[in-house]
Amino acid sequence: MAERIFVLDGHPGVTSFVGGLTDAYIEGVKSSGSELVAMKLSDMDFDVNLGGSSEGNKSLETSIVEFQKHLKWCDHFVFGYPLWWGFLPAKTKGLFDRALIPDFAYAVKEDELVPTKLLTNRSVHVFVTSDTPGWYMNLVYRAGGFRALKMQLFDYCGMGPVKTSHFSPIRTGADAKRKSWLAKAHIMGARAGR
Repeated sequence: MAERIFVLDGHPGVTSFVGGLTDAYIEGVKSSGSELVAMKLSDMDFDVNLGGSSEGNKSLETSIVEFQKHLKWCDHFVFGYPLWWGFLPAKTKGLFDRALIPDFAYAVKEDELVPTKLLTNRSVHVFVTSDTPGWYMNLVYRAGGFRALKMQLFDYCGMGPVKTSHFSPIRTGADAKRKSWLAKAHIMGARAGR
C-alpha cells in the first residue's frame, strides 16, 4: 500500500552523513510506489527563535509554511539529524519550535488539562547519527534525547508510532560500515508503504 512520505534532512550543514542517509532512503522510496516530498534544513531560511512566546505569534517564513504543509500532507515522516550535545542541533530544534505551534500541531482549550493532538495518523522514523556508541547511549544516558523527542515532541502532537534508527559511531566508522548503513537506509525506503 503506497503512502505519502515526507523526508527531512535535519542536519544544518550542506553536506553530511545524515544527508547521505536521507538521500539513500529517498532513492529507495522512488522504487516503492509511494508519493514523496523532501526538504533539507540547510536550504531553509528562518529565525530559529520562537520570539519569547510559546504561542508562536511570530509570522511564519515561507520555509516554515512549506514544512507545515508537507507535515500535514504526509502519512509517514522520516527525519534525520546528528546528535549534538545529547539532542538536536539549534537550527533543527528551532524548526520544531517555530513550526509545531498551537492550532497546527495541537489545540489548547481552557477547560481541558491535556491539549488536543492535531497531527495524528502519521508514523515517524528518525535517523540519528552520533559518535556515542548505541550501547553507551542506552546504558549510561538511557537514550534521554531519543525519549524526549518521541514523547515530548512527536507524541505530544499525536504523531506515532515513532521508530528510531541510530547510526554510530560516525567518526570512527569504517567505509564498509558507512556503506552498509547507506544500503540499510535505501532498503528501508524501498520498503516504505508496504
